[in-house]
Amino acid sequence: MKRIFAFLLFGVLSTGATANCVTNNVVVAVSKQFDAWQVVTVNDLRPEDQKLWRQAHGEACPGYAEGNFQSGDRKSFAVTVFQKHPALRQMLVVVNFKDKVPVITLLRKAQEVAYLSVVSQLPPGKYPALDESAIALSRDSISYEAIEAGTLIFYFKNGAYHSILTEE
Repeated sequence: MKRIFAFLLFGVLSTGATANCVTNNVVVAVSKQFDAWQVVTVNDLRPEDQKLWRQAHGEACPGYAEGNFQSGDRKSFAVTVFQKHPALRQMLVVVNFKDKVPVITLLRKAQEVAYLSVVSQLPPGKYPALDESAIALSRDSISYEAIEAGTLIFYFKNGAYHSILTEE
């Protein structure tokens, strides 16, 4: 049993995904849907981004965030995955479990990037948008950040995810 778990945890998504990045159910769900993609880890980030990430988040995984994104009583998991070939590409997904069955929602489709973005959980609160408006969120939301470039906040409202571009 331990060998199967180790294979699922490390063999399916590559050596970049470590135990502190994702729970096994999330790894299995994402890897089944997106073969050959890896969860973003600190070591995958540019050296300066690694430093900034560690200063702000310690050893937390930059490719994984857990929160009550869709409901107040059930955890959801935001995951940033990437592949290096043929070009550096990344995408953002959310994994929910309904009756132990994973439901994956694509928040940001695969796109070519110069460097990787990170994901984190934001608590309920008021967040400013680039257009000088603000949004008040009553549940956790997802921060999807290109470090020192910009941040998208994804939030769940009226049965769907929405996003706003926020100030750096």
